[in-house]
Amino acid sequence: QHCDDLLLNWGGHHMAAGLSLDADKLDPFIERITEWVNERLTEGELLANIKVDCVAQKGDLVISTIRTLDAMHPIGRGNEHPCLLVRDAVIRHVKVMGKAGDHLDLTLETLDGLVSAVWWRGAAQVDELVAGVRIDVVGKPIIDTWREERARLVIQDVALA
Repeated sequence: QHCDDLLLNWGGHHMAAGLSLDADKLDPFIERITEWVNERLTEGELLANIKVDCVAQKGDLVISTIRTLDAMHPIGRGNEHPCLLVRDAVIRHVKVMGKAGDHLDLTLETLDGLVSAVWWRGAAQVDELVAGVRIDVVGKPIIDTWREERARLVIQDVALA
């Protein structure tokens, strides 16, 4: 409503929004909506917030346990995929991957032995994440079926341990 005089139409709900405007109104819209957001948004709201369901224990990053977790499907809003904190993992191998070189493929040594992990859009951290470094990892365990069936951790975030 703060910018409705610039818009042709707008609408939405708590999970989505949409709008349309003439091209000549784009710059004034960006200026006004940025000002409106900056007046209301706190610094804390700009920080990523990841809900961790539990600290991973021995046996949590194996196919049989992940199959049990998968039985909780459907996964979605209100029933999110479980997110685990893996403490004190040791990086054994890291490789940049993807057409744009923006993803990381890692092998981590955990309580469950060597575990494959992927960090989509995580390549910016590659200089810190070298073999032998200890890290705490937050991620979602999945069964990866590409090439072979294996347990895999989809990384959400990493901190040096």
